[in-house]
Amino acid sequence: MGLSILDGRTGAAMFCTVTNVAFGPVFCNRSAAESFLAFAKEKWGRRDVRGRDKNELRQLYIDHYNAIQAGDWPCPNEYDEPPDTTNQD
Repeated sequence: MGLSILDGRTGAAMFCTVTNVAFGPVFCNRSAAESFLAFAKEKWGRRDVRGRDKNELRQLYIDHYNAIQAGDWPCPNEYDEPPDTTNQD
């Protein structure tokens, strides 16, 4: 039980296998989600991000994208444009 990645034809998302709820950003594919979780482990010391609030996840998503663009974090070219952060609900 714990954190898993739910992926399909149009994208991937993190999924809590305890609560059966998807959460966090939606990724282009499983590879991008795995890269994000590896980045979380590097930054926060753990891959399991279920205890983080949406603002922390949003900021980590932006930091991850920026690190890829700067060449500081290896990742296949899943991102063609900056992440959309306009949904500030």
